[in-house]
Amino acid sequence: MAKAYLNQTFFCKSLIKSRVRGHVCNVFKRFASPIINNAFNGSQERFTLYSLPCDLWELEQLAADTTQVLDSLLPASDNKFALHCFENDNGLYRREKHSRSFMLNEEIFYRHVQFDYHNELLYANRHATENFFGWFDFTGIPMHGSKASPTASPADLDIILDHNNFVKNSVVFVTASLSWRRAENMPRDMFNQARVESKLYGGKACWYAARALEDYLAANTPMKPFMSIEYQNDNQRTPMVLLGLSNNDHVLSHYDHVFEDGVHRESINFDRDKSKPKQIERPASIQPELDFSGSLTEDLKSSNFSLSQLCLAYGKTPREVGATKAHLTRKGIDSGYSLT
Repeated sequence: MAKAYLNQTFFCKSLIKSRVRGHVCNVFKRFASPIINNAFNGSQERFTLYSLPCDLWELEQLAADTTQVLDSLLPASDNKFALHCFENDNGLYRREKHSRSFMLNEEIFYRHVQFDYHNELLYANRHATENFFGWFDFTGIPMHGSKASPTASPADLDIILDHNNFVKNSVVFVTASLSWRRAENMPRDMFNQARVESKLYGGKACWYAARALEDYLAANTPMKPFMSIEYQNDNQRTPMVLLGLSNNDHVLSHYDHVFEDGVHRESINFDRDKSKPKQIERPASIQPELDFSGSLTEDLKSSNFSLSQLCLAYGKTPREVGATKAHLTRKGIDSGYSLT
């Protein structure tokens, strides 16, 4: 058995990861409920699920079982609820294939489920035009693909940002590492936000990385963040985050940004209250050698100042400066930070 598979299953079968999976399952029930009700009343509306189950099928079994209420009421049809699961490890794929009855696509078991098991890397949505539920459980560092190699496979962040994931009434979960050591192939704004907050407030950059990733996804997708679960397995030093984003009103109306902080931090004074962002006291004398315009918007448009310089000059948090920059980006106005 491959070492990578042993490490993967060991981490997945932990108390902490089970709680993370439970959050995803709870959201799926909220997501699927109105779709199943509409189908019960004759609608042809269906959902599509993308996931990386490894050898734990809790979410996928839930999705299949959710459809069984329709089996005795509606005749089978070609319009089915689609489950697309992915596994790149050949040995694990062979072991798990046909290990559950919902995988068999036989009407005697699950009349309204179409299951597809892909022996390849997870990719962005290719099937759903609405009602997409994707759990991009990469557990890697959120990076773009290498620009030096046009034939390179898309990296995690490229797949997540694909516009096909954001069709009507969708939910997207992202699992990512918060241990960012190098900025190579990472969005500079996101990397710098975590680094600057660590310098301003103290502690490690990984303590602030989840918020930086969340802010970046909020600014670069049409989805609204509604869940942030930071966690760290006792047997794994790397801090992680599960981020939930959605444009589904039924989901967003129920979740008012769920936040859990499970990352081991040495400082008992660490404040991660999203509702009350820390304010930076404006220094009595702003660096006189820098020629600020007096307008944060204009200084962002000039790209002459670093994120930390703008925070100090205008008494803003990195998140507030980033929000202003994101607003300019949405209006099609070029803006940015200097490298210093």
